[in-house]
Amino acid sequence: MHLTNKRMLMHPVHTERDVDPARLADLAEAQISVKESHWTGARTGSTRLQLSAVQKSAGGKSGKSADVTEFLLSKVLTPDVVRKPRDLVSMLNGLGAIGEYMFILRPLIYVLAMRKYGQKSWYPWFLSLAIELVSRSSIKHYLAGRGGGRGGAGTPLEKSEMKRRLWLLLYYVLRSPFYDRFTKERLHNFCESASKKPLISLVGGIVRDYQPLWESVYFYTAGS
Repeated sequence: MHLTNKRMLMHPVHTERDVDPARLADLAEAQISVKESHWTGARTGSTRLQLSAVQKSAGGKSGKSADVTEFLLSKVLTPDVVRKPRDLVSMLNGLGAIGEYMFILRPLIYVLAMRKYGQKSWYPWFLSLAIELVSRSSIKHYLAGRGGGRGGAGTPLEKSEMKRRLWLLLYYVLRSPFYDRFTKERLHNFCESASKKPLISLVGGIVRDYQPLWESVYFYTAGS
């Protein structure tokens, strides 16, 4: 939070590439054909794509009617494309910053509570869930207020991160004591019934293989 000037913690922390490395091998071939498909102005020296190349790339075959408008719209730059990296995630203040700090500190608080009250106690489970929900509510309220009260306000990266954190709540059904009291028996019954059915038995086998891991290793259900 300090290094990013109070910005939301993203996952993954690095920017994902939009370029497929497998397509880099076609770069030489594309450079050869660029002269045939582009027109260079004699006075300005600027290069423009010829209409025939647009029709060929959009229609697939020469002579076939092509939707030139759709092709041109695909080349339009959106605001998120031209933004600077630091503008893709906005700074959090007030309630939003408090919610983000709670999200970052929640795993530490959860582990300390388990060490004090034990893994079978409901107190760490409810405490962690309460911190998670309050953190999410605080950040959503801040983003909505910053967006003029509209629901779902925030940049695309912030919306994606909030959706990822919502899915992380499913880990609570795999954490003790909720897992020991409710989930474990149901998973066992599912694996037993699925073992007698084709195809579904593969899913049951995978669940059975992973059961010892999330039962004994904390980080498999840590979520963050």
